[in-house]
Amino acid sequence: MRAAPNPVQQPLWRLMTRAARPMTSDELAAAIRVTRQAVHVRLLFWRRAGLVERIMGRPMRYALKPEAIAAAANTNTPPQVGKQGRLKPRRRTQTERLWRFMRIVKRFDRPTLMLGCEGVGRRTTDEFLLALFRAGYLTREGTGQIARYRLVRDTGPKPPRITRSERDGTARRWLIDGNTGKKIELIASHARPSRRRPRAGGEG
Repeated sequence: MRAAPNPVQQPLWRLMTRAARPMTSDELAAAIRVTRQAVHVRLLFWRRAGLVERIMGRPMRYALKPEAIAAAANTNTPPQVGKQGRLKPRRRTQTERLWRFMRIVKRFDRPTLMLGCEGVGRRTTDEFLLALFRAGYLTREGTGQIARYRLVRDTGPKPPRITRSERDGTARRWLIDGNTGKKIELIASHARPSRRRPRAGGEG
């Protein structure tokens, strides 16, 4: 049975990565609407792991160390830390694994991709492939199982992510580049060069 997600860890980490200055525990607690004690416990674990520095004074303030922010830059999620202050290795998400494999091999088909990323679901694989293709990150030769892909837009280690929104009853899907921040709308079909041959001249 999976443990329930920690209600303090993610919002506290997000707040501290974006803070313009060190903050007191009272400020942190008020900003994410939790108790001061809950913030103190999480800060203690992070301090033991070397992620947080304490700025002495009255009142005492806290800030993430630069290396701590860099350690989780790919996902914007906090490193997993045990009660003894030991960092737990973070398991890559499915899209992180797919993107990493694509960046290594450059050319691949779907069976090879799924074999290299064992444990990643077929639905996730197909959705990610289609989104990258429609956004221009991949080119494709052939269709179905025999289709071969080539990565033509490698912008960095962070995987693109797919988001959805709805406005005026119309559902829209977007791909957001984790490295550049660029947002691309995923249209129903990717623009391709026309295969129609030009008509012979003289018709009119």
